[in-house]
Amino acid sequence: MKVQSLSVEKRPSYDDLYPNQLVGTVTLQGDLGQQVVKLSNGALSRIFAVISAEVQETARRNAEAVTRGMQDAVDEPLMIASQTISLDDAPKSASAPASIPF
Repeated sequence: MKVQSLSVEKRPSYDDLYPNQLVGTVTLQGDLGQQVVKLSNGALSRIFAVISAEVQETARRNAEAVTRGMQDAVDEPLMIASQTISLDDAPKSASAPASIPF
């Protein structure tokens, strides 16, 4: 059997069976037909635990990327300044001797 769909929805307050509740279903399709399975509250909880872990990991990676970007922005003016040498700041070279003794 193959998964055709997975859905989780919050039912409206006027729903007769599940007012204001999360209801999840999985639709499976196979050679012998289709089956719709209603997910238990425990299964819904585990699905949201997986989603929560993924959201936290994504947020952590995004925060690291922002930190690297901000550090690059902090370092950029320093790198430019370190590559620029003023002629006034250039080291004075010693003059070469007039003759080289052998």
